[in-house]
Amino acid sequence: MEDIKSHLKQEISEWGLDEFKKIHKEKKLNKDLCFAFLGLGEIGELFTLIMFPNSIGSASKGGCSFDNREGYNEATGGYNITREVKFASLDGSKQCSRCKIKTSRFQTECLKCGSKNFKLINDSRWGISAKAHKDYYNNKYNLNEYILYVSEFNDKDESINLKCFKILSSNRYFSEYINNQYENGKGNTCNMLPYSWDFHLSGPIMLFDINIKNNGIISENFWNLDNTNIVNIPKTLINKNKKSCNYEGVIPNEGLDYNNYIQYFTMKKKNLGKDRGEVVRK
Repeated sequence: MEDIKSHLKQEISEWGLDEFKKIHKEKKLNKDLCFAFLGLGEIGELFTLIMFPNSIGSASKGGCSFDNREGYNEATGGYNITREVKFASLDGSKQCSRCKIKTSRFQTECLKCGSKNFKLINDSRWGISAKAHKDYYNNKYNLNEYILYVSEFNDKDESINLKCFKILSSNRYFSEYINNQYENGKGNTCNMLPYSWDFHLSGPIMLFDINIKNNGIISENFWNLDNTNIVNIPKTLINKNKKSCNYEGVIPNEGLDYNNYIQYFTMKKKNLGKDRGEVVRK
């Protein structure tokens, strides 16, 4: 296990160093062009391969295969475990506070009005295929797990926070969430926002939470790749979604234990057929 940890941290450190170079490039060029935190899907798949050393990748560049496979079964033509891997960066872009023009996340000033005040846009999400889940879970392909990564740059101490979670396909809320999109949604994709209601009620298990500095050094907030404990449902999230919570007791600051209280929570009503609206270029 220590070899897995060392290898994984080495790859994460190298990825972090590369991202810091791209951040510097964005700042220096200052031309509304993004460099940092692109192509993260492949990075997540690499980290997952190291995390599960008996697994293999997809050997596909078109998204027509499982992201991670383990234990080929000749009798069934399937696998013992398959995993979907998703990586969301919360550093997509930002908006000028004065003229409302969108610019790259690490740009130092607005090219239109010269302002240096910006509003960060943290709306990145994990796109989960409802159809793929229905087609490949609970059969010979055993789509058992979703490995979810989320990164966010901390401007105060100039570090990258990287978290990794696992969600089990067998989780009851997660299955209902997927099925709701599959049967009632206008599209096939579940757009799951990190730290959202649907995320926390789907039973996320944290595997690691680390900070990466621009010298490659990693500090651990949490690390347990064998963890089976589901993250507590946060108090702040519960308070914001009272209509979807039947629990009337006192909520401690650390939130509510998932296994003991999940029965009190329901899925929020969603307008799954809502049009995106007019998309304009600025």
